[in-house]
Amino acid sequence: SEIATDIHSAIEKVRLSIKQNKNIHSFQFHQQNWFGFKLEDEVMIFQAAANNLAWSKFDGIFKNATGFLNTPNGKLYAAVNNKLYYYDTNSFADDDMPIQTVWTTAWFEPNKSRAWANKYTEIILEPSALKTANLQRYKNYNSASYILKEVNLKSLPDYFDTAYWDSANFDVDNKKKAIVRDKFVANNLSFSLQTNDKHGPLTIYAVRFYGSKEK
Repeated sequence: SEIATDIHSAIEKVRLSIKQNKNIHSFQFHQQNWFGFKLEDEVMIFQAAANNLAWSKFDGIFKNATGFLNTPNGKLYAAVNNKLYYYDTNSFADDDMPIQTVWTTAWFEPNKSRAWANKYTEIILEPSALKTANLQRYKNYNSASYILKEVNLKSLPDYFDTAYWDSANFDVDNKKKAIVRDKFVANNLSFSLQTNDKHGPLTIYAVRFYGSKEK
């Protein structure tokens, strides 16, 4: 499958250089089905999901770490500046401070034959405690110019409500769409979804574009 240029170049360094191969740090995390390697200050992650295989880049603690440890009970630790950090999938704050997250796509074509005229963009995701996120959209290989939109995310449904014995309408399936109006015409585009919150997780399934191909 197609791999972003920066990830491909890092993989080639490891594949072609014996010296670089000796300096690599490798680690894994079974709970989320991924393994990673660090070469210099690049941290590449390969993740296997039910219907998808993908490469991505990790930042933050992973980028600054000088060593990693996988334990027999499935935990992952990283060493940074003589401190040991535990990779906790249930923690979304750092000393009660929000953690900024950025999920970025590679460049892609919404329509293969003609330019795409977009009207709305929908983020299909798992309902979470997060209220908002920022959608930053680029087009036509121009990374210097972008449009920033605030997206209202789906809230967690109330699975248990007060109701009469034989008549109750529960709101489990009442999920509002995380959708924004975004009018543009482009042959290709890229975007990032950004959060800065103490809540989580944010699980993204897909992105849907509402519009039509240019005549």
